[in-house]
Amino acid sequence: MYHSLIIMVIVVKYFASISDAIGKTSEKIVLQHEMTVGEVWTDVSKNIKYAGKVMMAVNLSLIHI
Repeated sequence: MYHSLIIMVIVVKYFASISDAIGKTSEKIVLQHEMTVGEVWTDVSKNIKYAGKVMMAVNLSLIHI
């Protein structure tokens, strides 16, 4: 039996105070499974302390978390 493995590479871009808190303007992330935008944010921000509001866009569509 064959199992398909789908790997997706996304680019996360950081702006303003989030970029300052994370210390970079962008990074490529390899997703081994489907993730929501909120799950991606939780993963990339797990090592920083950021209490501000976060606004995200997926293919230019804004998403508020």
